[in-house]
Amino acid sequence: MISKMTRFSLLMREKNSEIVLQTLQELQAVEIVNTQLESEFPKRFFFQSVVETKTNESIQMQLTKLKEKILRVQQAITFVERNGKSVKVKRRVLSFGEIQKAVEETSLFECIDQIEQLSFEREELLQEMETLRERENFFSLWRSLDVDMKRFSHYATVRAFSVSFDKKVVDLFLKEMHEDFDGFHSEVLSENQNDAQVFLLVRAKYGEELRGRIEKSGGQILSYHEKGKPLENYHILQKQKERNQKALKKIQKRTMSLAEDVETLYLAEENLLAEKERLNIRLKTNTDESIRYIEIWVGELDAQNVHTALQKLADKNMVVIEEVDTKEMEVEKYPIQFRNNRLVQPFENLTAMYALPKYDEIDPTPWMTPFYFVFFGMMVADIGYGLVLLFATTLALKTQVFKKSFLNFVKFFQILSIPTIIWGFIYSSFFGANLPKNILSIPLPFPLISTTRDVNTILILSLAFGFLQILTGLGLSSALHLKKKNYVEMVTEGFAWQGVLIGGLMYVLGEMILGNSGIAKLGIVLAVLSTLCIILGPTLQSKKKGRALVKGLYNFYGISGYIGDLVSYTRLMALGISGGSIAAAFNLLVGFLPTPLKWTIGILLIVVLQSLNLFLSYLGAYVHSARLQYVEFFGKFYQGGGRALEPFKMAEKHFNFENKSEKE
Repeated sequence: MISKMTRFSLLMREKNSEIVLQTLQELQAVEIVNTQLESEFPKRFFFQSVVETKTNESIQMQLTKLKEKILRVQQAITFVERNGKSVKVKRRVLSFGEIQKAVEETSLFECIDQIEQLSFEREELLQEMETLRERENFFSLWRSLDVDMKRFSHYATVRAFSVSFDKKVVDLFLKEMHEDFDGFHSEVLSENQNDAQVFLLVRAKYGEELRGRIEKSGGQILSYHEKGKPLENYHILQKQKERNQKALKKIQKRTMSLAEDVETLYLAEENLLAEKERLNIRLKTNTDESIRYIEIWVGELDAQNVHTALQKLADKNMVVIEEVDTKEMEVEKYPIQFRNNRLVQPFENLTAMYALPKYDEIDPTPWMTPFYFVFFGMMVADIGYGLVLLFATTLALKTQVFKKSFLNFVKFFQILSIPTIIWGFIYSSFFGANLPKNILSIPLPFPLISTTRDVNTILILSLAFGFLQILTGLGLSSALHLKKKNYVEMVTEGFAWQGVLIGGLMYVLGEMILGNSGIAKLGIVLAVLSTLCIILGPTLQSKKKGRALVKGLYNFYGISGYIGDLVSYTRLMALGISGGSIAAAFNLLVGFLPTPLKWTIGILLIVVLQSLNLFLSYLGAYVHSARLQYVEFFGKFYQGGGRALEPFKMAEKHFNFENKSEKE
């Protein structure tokens, strides 16, 4: 069901706005309206512009500083998580007061200062390590050179070159140099797949000529300005790297000692994000620097608790509350909040995936739920698969605190495990194996429907479920048109189509199954009268009768779509039979293995294969059941286009928070 929405206006002194916003944030049940865009009242109430005020400028400054704090906290969390011991903080439910008590800002930022200093030291060491690595790679190529290259620059009689050559040309080049220059000395220091590093020594008078020959051959002359021998420098660098590695380990050890503060950092981030949201709200509501005006939306279930909480503040003269008249407001402006019982709530996600209803529409979730419940179970239909899902979801709900957005998803599959087990008993399937015919000489009635012998029965049952859901959709269409006082559409788009389908069913039952011509004739009469309503109905409210008649004939052409819709429900039979058959085939496959393999590899194989089939069965049932709702069911009456209520609440990035409105 769609919750009735109420809109309140709140008027308060600017100095009290933070307390009021904290109260609303704790309730987690109201949506705050951007009154600078929507409300006409502030424009009449305030005598000056309420957009550019000193108060808003102050809030902007606070917001900028707060964002810097949040960034520091987030960077500290990231650093500790990446470089310290992995600490998993379990998601749990907290109250708003608990996070404020847990976070003491002075000590918090002292801790962050320590983390930032460690981060700075680590970054410096890593940059130095990168430089050392590059130099080490350089010296590793020349470490066989047992001379100090810098000393050669002072000699007048010789010239020395350290050159990197393409490996393909080095031999020919050296041969030519030995032939052309007397007193020429060369030594290949190292080689890799492509290059060779060579030390060349020549008389000073040939120095410039040799340099030109090197450049002409494509060699790269090393500009070497380091003191000492390359091998000595190489060892010095390695020792420096070892010292840096030890320093990095010390930083990691110190970071690990701070890992216990991660939870405090999480709490701090939640607290700061909540404060940031309050500042954002203050920016999008109206103030003239002394008075602040706020409007809120609240759902029917939370309205009393919200009003009670605000009344406590009103009793202290901190806020004035007044209900806003929304009778003339466009329906698109109303936010949508569902109001369903615990069984239906998990199925609201399916409706939201398609489209939220408009405020004046019917919530399809309660009507869809029993059909989805039956269809899903019919498609998977295995006791073992249902028990696995029931156990997994129940264990998860008992041991874990999930994000609220994910919680309904887990509950959704927990509920769906029940019809899976029920249909498993109906089809007599336990991981693809048949249930025993009797236990302790007591005969068992299973299977109630055999997937091998009763295929036609399953087909008829699938079509019957589809027929019933289509009639339900048409009934909801009529109810929606009645609500909007569209009486002609109520008949032509709902009741008349029900008459056509029911009349057709009566004809088939009377003529082909029951052999009762009276029922068949009554069905024909009902179908014909309903057809006339569909064709002639549009002419009742149109001045152009000819065009309306054509429209009516075109509408009746839609009967072919209903035939296609009914055929779509045969997938209930197809998926239910195929999933069980595949599971049975896997069992048969493992059964062919020799006894020693059957109890070793066979166990692993059957677990893997059944797990695969379980996943595919659930995925197929989830998708195809949803498709039947979206296309065959929703298409009869539902448009959607609403928007969800966006509660003003905590970010809940790391923890869940108590819903104060529910608690009260």
